[in-house]
Amino acid sequence: MREGVPEGTIGVIDDAGGTMTAPILEEFDGVVCLAGTVRSHLAIISREFGVPVLMGSRTRRPLRTGERVRVTYSVEAQNVDAYFGDAIKPRAEVVLLDGEA
Repeated sequence: MREGVPEGTIGVIDDAGGTMTAPILEEFDGVVCLAGTVRSHLAIISREFGVPVLMGSRTRRPLRTGERVRVTYSVEAQNVDAYFGDAIKPRAEVVLLDGEA
């Protein structure tokens, strides 16, 4: 990462805080976060930088550095208001390009 984030990189992050990621966040093509909600710091700064982010994601197993994934969306992104009612629905799937994540 000393030379920057490689093009096409989707960051997989454990912590929804975003403090360590903020300086390089806009270099990612997207972020998959294993914790948090759309109200987490990482989600807020991702919106500010215009970087797509999936919060509170689950994978069948931990992803490894260098694995290639594809993120597909089943519905359009919802704004934070959806999280105050019953309107929230699963909307994305992370798939390994050579198997399931």
